[in-house]
Amino acid sequence: MSRSSGRSWRPFVLTLGLVLLAGACLLVYALRAPDGTDAAGAPAAGSGAAGATATDPPYDGSADSGGVAAPVTATSTAATSTPAAGAPDDGGAGAPGGGDAGASGPRSVTVSTTYSGWDESSSSVVTGGFIDGLIEPGGTCTLTLSRGGVVVAGTSESVADVRTTSCGQVSIPGGDLAAGNWSAVLSYRSGTAEGASPEFTVVVP
Repeated sequence: MSRSSGRSWRPFVLTLGLVLLAGACLLVYALRAPDGTDAAGAPAAGSGAAGATATDPPYDGSADSGGVAAPVTATSTAATSTPAAGAPDDGGAGAPGGGDAGASGPRSVTVSTTYSGWDESSSSVVTGGFIDGLIEPGGTCTLTLSRGGVVVAGTSESVADVRTTSCGQVSIPGGDLAAGNWSAVLSYRSGTAEGASPEFTVVVP
């Protein structure tokens, strides 16, 4: 073949190659789906779904207006109260100052009798007594006789001695008493102490 005939085929081959390339491009375009995927369902290059990976955590939509936020577990801390500065502390006793409510009142004492009965010379009932463990003058000793609803009393002023407080002698005139048995009690009272003897009996003739 001559050189002139070989040069005449080159344009024909070049044109045929361009035609085949154009046809291949048209075929690829025709096979692509309208949603951007090819006929096999794979995402087309450059589509937004290409960046997703299997390790991404699932999205719960909480950032959107209709999403449901993940539950939050609340924790609580117990509060302790501390007394205010300068507040009085009652020590749990419940009474102001925690003191004894009866500390300011008269203390209880024991009253004893030394003798009692009818005195013929004075025609009266007489009784003597003292308060043990107390030394103070100016208290009042009272002899009280009761019988059948009738109550009669006589008093004397106490006198302090070396170891006790003495009532001296307390008497009740016989003219105020009917004959018979009378129940008697000798009691003592002052600004600091009070008490009474056990009940005893005196006989008025």
